[in-house]
Amino acid sequence: ASPYLSEAVCKGKVFPKVEIHVTASYIDGGRQTYYRYELKNVMVTSYSVNASGSDDRPTENFSLNFAEVKVEYDQQGLASKSKGKVESIWKVEEGEK
Repeated sequence: ASPYLSEAVCKGKVFPKVEIHVTASYIDGGRQTYYRYELKNVMVTSYSVNASGSDDRPTENFSLNFAEVKVEYDQQGLASKSKGKVESIWKVEEGEK
C-alpha cells in the first residue's frame, strides 16, 4: 500500500470511505478487531519513510484529514470475550456528534 499512499498525497485524492482496524492476534493465529475507525471523505495529507534507529526495517508515517469519523471500541473481558461495543461519531465541519 505504500506507493498508493504516496500517490494519494501527490494527486490530492479524496477517498469516500476508509476503514482502519486495530486487531489483537492470538496464539492460534486468529485475529480480533477491538478498535475500528470509519472515516469519510478522506485525504492523505502527508507521507514519509524513516529508516533511522536500531531496527532494520523502515517505519512509515502518514497523516489523514477527514470530514467524519466513527470510532467503535469492542470492550474485552476475560478470555478476550466481548463485553459489548461502544461507539462515537464526530462530524468535523459541524464540530458535533
